[in-house]
Amino acid sequence: MSDITSIDQTYRLYSNGQTYGIEIGKFTCLAPDTNAYADGCNIPSGANGLFLGIAQESIIPNSMADYSGGQYTITSGTAWPAGSIPVDSKGRNVRVRQFGISRVVAAGQITRNDLLIIADVYGRAETCPAVGATTYNVIGRALDAATNSGDVIRVLVAPFTYKA
Repeated sequence: MSDITSIDQTYRLYSNGQTYGIEIGKFTCLAPDTNAYADGCNIPSGANGLFLGIAQESIIPNSMADYSGGQYTITSGTAWPAGSIPVDSKGRNVRVRQFGISRVVAAGQITRNDLLIIADVYGRAETCPAVGATTYNVIGRALDAATNSGDVIRVLVAPFTYKA
């Protein structure tokens, strides 16, 4: 059986400057952000945004669960609830997979072996369209298929820029 090396790095969450910050769900794509920290990360600005890596853990208040009934229940980018402990998510460390095999949340149907890009501001992944003269920030290649939005699949994280 072969083995692949994964590269993980820890980044500090910026939280888009919201009052209490934002929640980050496990296995969502993150973008680089240097607004407050040189080693900062944030949710993506939208489809095909800059890609930093995939969160390997959730950043949520202590009393919340990120997995229930066989599904991951956190939507990245959701506002941090007032009165939470800890009070804010800003500056919390999140481990990010930058290369190797990871799981990722799908935004919809994905075929095995598809190239993937960031789908939306929630950090989900979608199949890279092949629209001419467009540059795509590919996050990697799907190792599994997804049927529905919210499915969690494996991806070979190997980011590169691709021009259709």
